[in-house]
Amino acid sequence: MGQPSNVHLIAADLTQTDYKQVLVSQEPNGYDMSKPTIVILEGLLFYLEEPVVKQLFSNLTQVVGPSSQVAFDYFSLDLIGNMSNGWMTGFQSFLVKKMGERWHWGIAS
Repeated sequence: MGQPSNVHLIAADLTQTDYKQVLVSQEPNGYDMSKPTIVILEGLLFYLEEPVVKQLFSNLTQVVGPSSQVAFDYFSLDLIGNMSNGWMTGFQSFLVKKMGERWHWGIAS
């Protein structure tokens, strides 16, 4: 069972790449800015600094069609600021630090 013809997965490092250019470069065969689009930002935003996240959402409004939707996951800012909040959060924090990463962005609860 293959991927449906209307599904296009595009990988890009959003800290190094202008994703608007990446999307536009997919036209005319891969991406059509006039059609509704589902954008999935899973496992991503909390690794980006707040200004990058704000710019990302702002730019998305310029490249997705009407009735498009964005799905994303996030952590509460309370968790990011207090990683001792429960064993699972502490474990996740340990793993993230072990990989040399850290969480930056979240939504206030």
